[in-house]
Amino acid sequence: MVGLKPTGGRIPQTILAGRYSTWVHHGPITRTVTDNALMLSVLAGPDPADPTSLPADDIDYVAELPRDITGWRVAYSPDLGYAQVDSEVAGICRTAVGAFEELGAHVTEATPAWGNPVDAMWNGIWVPVSAAGTTCSTGTRNAATSMTTSSP
Repeated sequence: MVGLKPTGGRIPQTILAGRYSTWVHHGPITRTVTDNALMLSVLAGPDPADPTSLPADDIDYVAELPRDITGWRVAYSPDLGYAQVDSEVAGICRTAVGAFEELGAHVTEATPAWGNPVDAMWNGIWVPVSAAGTTCSTGTRNAATSMTTSSP
């Protein structure tokens, strides 16, 4: 299974209620890398219904697949500096890192010092969205529907 989180705006967002949220990305999930590249070629491009969509890049993603990666620099972190990773998943990732090295890429272990991502998500996304009173469904200000409260 191959999943891709493309650059924001590469695939227009026209079906999700919170489509203008900058942390939401559409991306294909396919059985092969080639199928994923084909799906990206089909899905990418501008859409007048999404003002954040990017202009067409005229890249044939399938044609780019056999490209040599010798000399590419790849940063890899086994746990992003905080996460507990299942040993099977860690082994699969180490195998993938080895494949990049075999193809000529320079792989460097680089563990960021991000701290607790829960705090960053809360302070950087959830609090500002709630404070703005922006609903996820329409992108309009509506404090009455943006937060749910319960009474005793």
